[in-house]
Amino acid sequence: FATIVFGNISYKEKIEQVKANETSVEIQPSDSTSEKPATPFRSYRTFVKNWPNASKQLFKEKYEAGEPFTIFLVGSTAIDNDRFSLIDSLQTEMNEVFGSSVELKSKTYDMNSTQFIEGNMQDELAELGADMIIFEPLTYEDNKVGATTKSIEYLATVIEDVTAADENITFVLQPPPPLYEAVNYPPQVGNLKTFAEENSITYLDYWSNFPEQGDEDRADCGGYW
Repeated sequence: FATIVFGNISYKEKIEQVKANETSVEIQPSDSTSEKPATPFRSYRTFVKNWPNASKQLFKEKYEAGEPFTIFLVGSTAIDNDRFSLIDSLQTEMNEVFGSSVELKSKTYDMNSTQFIEGNMQDELAELGADMIIFEPLTYEDNKVGATTKSIEYLATVIEDVTAADENITFVLQPPPPLYEAVNYPPQVGNLKTFAEENSITYLDYWSNFPEQGDEDRADCGGYW
């Protein structure tokens, strides 16, 4: 996730860059009829370079209008639970880099893909007020109930329904968490990556930063893995 939000240079370098840009801006006489953002938009170009083009353009428009760009992290409870919260781990960095220009929120679902579609949860996603949805498909939960063949089909339905309801929402996909010594699970996640590539959807392949066989703490999760 940090790659999509901050690009490929280090977090400290980005903070220093923002501060340098802020101090180098010439102070202009105040205009009582309008308020301009304190930090020029060019300060953020490096940070958003990995964003989908539509998101970059919308962020620029909202930034210049003084409105926040809203990112929602959406997925299973694996991204937000008693042991780990992805949004908590990123919030400080997001605030220091973007300030109030970007809002980071999360929405989790304790269900599998079939339950998600049957409950029309995609309608709820369309009404979140998100500009970008970083979506973790529910492949992890699907495997708890046995072999799954419709995860990609359901994922396509979610994206189609949400973007049909609001064409300004952009999707970014990230895989569910790796599992220790899984057999069936990795190919399913590989199908997710292929789906993203075939549909020109930005994919956050963070698995490359994990040990090859995932986390041993997940070895006793049960399910079809």
